[in-house]
Amino acid sequence: MIKRVFLLFLLPFATLVFSQGLPGAPSFGTGDFNPRTDITVKVISAPGTVRTNEEFQLKLLVSVPDGYHITKELFSVESVKNDFTVVKTVLPEGKKNIIGEVLSGEIPVSLTIIANREMKNIPFKVTYQACSDGENAMCFPPVTVQKELKINVNSGKLTLEQRLSNALNSSMLLALLIIFLGGIGASLTPCVYPVIPLTVAFIGARSDDKKLKGFILSIFLVLGIATTYSVLGVLSAESHMAFGSIAQKPGFIIPISLIFIAMGLSMFGYYEIQLPSKFNSKLQVKRKGLLGAYLVGMATGVLAAPCVGPIVVVLLTWIAKTGSPFLGFLYMFVFALGMGMLFILIGTFTGLLSALPKSGNWMLWVKGIFGIVFIGVALWFLKPLLQSSVLYIIAALGLLPFLFMLFRKKWVNGKTGIAFLVIFLIAFIAGTQLRTKTIPEYQKQISNGFSAAVTGNRLVVLDFYADWCAACKELDETTWSNKEVKKVLTAEGVMIKLDFTQTSKSGSELQQKYGVRGLPTVIILNKNGKELKRFSGFLKPSPFLKLFNEAKKDAGIN
Repeated sequence: MIKRVFLLFLLPFATLVFSQGLPGAPSFGTGDFNPRTDITVKVISAPGTVRTNEEFQLKLLVSVPDGYHITKELFSVESVKNDFTVVKTVLPEGKKNIIGEVLSGEIPVSLTIIANREMKNIPFKVTYQACSDGENAMCFPPVTVQKELKINVNSGKLTLEQRLSNALNSSMLLALLIIFLGGIGASLTPCVYPVIPLTVAFIGARSDDKKLKGFILSIFLVLGIATTYSVLGVLSAESHMAFGSIAQKPGFIIPISLIFIAMGLSMFGYYEIQLPSKFNSKLQVKRKGLLGAYLVGMATGVLAAPCVGPIVVVLLTWIAKTGSPFLGFLYMFVFALGMGMLFILIGTFTGLLSALPKSGNWMLWVKGIFGIVFIGVALWFLKPLLQSSVLYIIAALGLLPFLFMLFRKKWVNGKTGIAFLVIFLIAFIAGTQLRTKTIPEYQKQISNGFSAAVTGNRLVVLDFYADWCAACKELDETTWSNKEVKKVLTAEGVMIKLDFTQTSKSGSELQQKYGVRGLPTVIILNKNGKELKRFSGFLKPSPFLKLFNEAKKDAGIN
């Protein structure tokens, strides 16, 4: 882009120099050659009928008279009224001169286009800049000519993310509906599975014997999830960091882990977490545990945060582009509410667990198991930050509150609970200091990968992933481990796995360069670094192979 602006700035001055400084040179814009009429652009190949939102091929022929040439970097084809999007432009290799590559004679141009709406005959504009050949060359200002493509565009099926993108720019109500439905769809993906046992553990232990209370607690839990999810989404879009990566910093993980430890101790009976009586008295029905449900929801929102897909990427891109944190928060909140519908359903009927008889020591074991679940989740959060040996030590420490509940009931009180929280806090901070993970040398990885791709004329596959990303692990276990995928990538591609478990300046710069909004993001490029295809979120082997073959075709690899 900078080079193009520089050329546009330079050319009028070059023309002035040639036209004023050369003996006998014609004045600017005069002479026998007129770039607007003497250079012709013709459509030589196009389908008669296409569908909206589906790619089609268009071929043009640009004819430049002998003795003249056009600058390759300043050639473009654009829509007049945003009727279509140019996905790809292919020009032949030109001759190099001081300002770039130049093309002359009969120049074939191949375009990959997507029509955006139904219409007949698409107007388009072609921009080019011409110069004369020879020692006394003269350059002319860029010229834009308008042409028309005779073609029928019929309605095609819109993808969910395309509908959302259109709705964001037109109807807020429609956008909210699509976002909510997208959230419901996201709740069925594996990356939200870890939240299910938490819902069962918390709601099951606190809902007494009423489905209504289980429903209300579930609502507060989901509101907590939505709050965290929305804040992280807006911060990610504003800071250009991968969605979920903000929540993986020690300063974020340690407090979240302590919340889960606190909830586990509450399950063991060390204390009770509830709203102040002043607020409880204002509720129509007195209920304890609503604040706890909201806090647990906020904490568990971090589990769901790394989940990305086309809808999340569209939302984050839109937030970053419009710069509207309020609307960004609203849209991400609605998405998280849709994702939380599953947990409301589970939490409501989980309340029936408490309808079982409450007499006997077995109930202590049930609460103890729920408490262990919370402490286990705290350790799961800390796993990326701790060495295995330290993790085992803290896990052993986590059993002590449960053992006290069973065998030393007189020690089960608020003071002991606070003491345990302090001990865990010290252990967490000390443990994270022992593990330092080296930031990968991204540029070296990418450079080596492209060198291998050039040698074997193969495609490059950039896989942006992180240890805390559930969808990334699913991609590893299902797609990258597939025999057919491994065979194709070994023979025809170069896989470059870029680890973004820890955030860094170099990582953030790379994310901005490649437009990575969430993980996993996979980008397929040709050997020269030009992007051909990409996807975000989990993709099964068959769709990936189809996408890879399309990328091969675009790159001209048989």
